[in-house]
Amino acid sequence: FVRRRLKWSCGAAFLVQLWRRLRLAFDRMGTEYDILLCGVTGFAGKLAAEHLLVKSYPIKWACCARNEAKAAAAVKTIADRVGATALPPIEVACLISDEAKLRAVVKKTKVVLTCAGPFEKYSQTLVKVCAEEGVHYADITGESDFFRKMIAEHDATAQKTGAKIVIHCGNDAIPWDLTVFEMSKLARSKGAELAEAWTYGEFGATAAASGGTLTTAIYQLGKRRGGAKPDFDPLLKRPDGSKSESLTKITNPKQDVYCDEFAQYGGPWIMGPVMANCVRRSNALLGYSASLTYADVMLRGHPTWAQWAGAKANEALVGAAVMAPRVFARFLPAPGEGPS
Repeated sequence: FVRRRLKWSCGAAFLVQLWRRLRLAFDRMGTEYDILLCGVTGFAGKLAAEHLLVKSYPIKWACCARNEAKAAAAVKTIADRVGATALPPIEVACLISDEAKLRAVVKKTKVVLTCAGPFEKYSQTLVKVCAEEGVHYADITGESDFFRKMIAEHDATAQKTGAKIVIHCGNDAIPWDLTVFEMSKLARSKGAELAEAWTYGEFGATAAASGGTLTTAIYQLGKRRGGAKPDFDPLLKRPDGSKSESLTKITNPKQDVYCDEFAQYGGPWIMGPVMANCVRRSNALLGYSASLTYADVMLRGHPTWAQWAGAKANEALVGAAVMAPRVFARFLPAPGEGPS
């Protein structure tokens, strides 16, 4: 009797969960859009909108912004430049001040893509609503504190509704994450397990951060940290809520070191910890290495004295903007601006 009752309880729980998933799936079938793009007036958001306009995928998509006129003008400028004639509709909602209106807009789509940062400031409510409504979400953040908080607060809800919440899904995370994953696949193909991985980034002399990235970096570096610490790093949380047994030790260099393989120096950079946390999260979920050691290095290249001095001056300016943003942030690219 106990065994039958246990089987019935498990079966009933499964059927309830299945019914929830099916109901959400049918609800999504009636949505107006396949993709809702947020942050279209920013540098990365404009690139995303341009991609969708140029590719003309057989999908229905819209933009979400708090200023309809500004968003429409940004999209039209892009469309005129690339020769696109079909423009997406603009849904009006604020990401932080009106949850009810934001929820109504989110319920119209299957997937939310957002490029509006700082994400800790603008996407906390958006992730919450997506998790509760069963709407898939992806962003381009490099903010690990935000990543951890969203896992802790909304992972369980997203699993119940079927929402896929994909954070750290931008150019400052995906290449490194996939590189280490492919290295693990290569190791497995040879009957081994990946034990240690180093990634090296090499950027051209004209590479530069966008205004949005700099604004986010200044926001993150200048904020106060504190509060109670969880039992373990949320990045190590498995779907069942337990701590993953696949751990990653981070050994990013703290100062420049000579890289024999590349015959040049390399060292730490502002995005190194982001890459490391992305790899840590993927390994915790996928379990491709029980004990992985990972390091990321930015190669310095062979800069001229003028290039070296320019880079150091820019680092000093960013540091000054962290300490006194009202004074020094004006000398940096503004949100929406970026390299060509």
